[in-house]
Amino acid sequence: MIDLAAEMALALAPVLEELQELRRELVEVRAALPPTLVPMKEAIRRYQLDGRTLVSRFPHAVVRVGRKIMFETSKMRPVDPAALAMLAREARRG
Repeated sequence: MIDLAAEMALALAPVLEELQELRRELVEVRAALPPTLVPMKEAIRRYQLDGRTLVSRFPHAVVRVGRKIMFETSKMRPVDPAALAMLAREARRG
């Protein structure tokens, strides 16, 4: 009898290995690129949030250039749903 799961795992192993290599290369490429800075008006348009809300939600992404407030979009990633659920559970526990 052929173990289908083992056969599938064997067939997919090279694909998974190549996928991990691509992920590593993507991380290297992202690290090599300069951060993307957008002015507040563009960030408001992209994220459909008020300026004050943007600053309070993404304080780590705020870059001040003279009097202008810019946002580093690479630091403005949405919260992972699993991480959000975990934070909600912790908040409920007190």
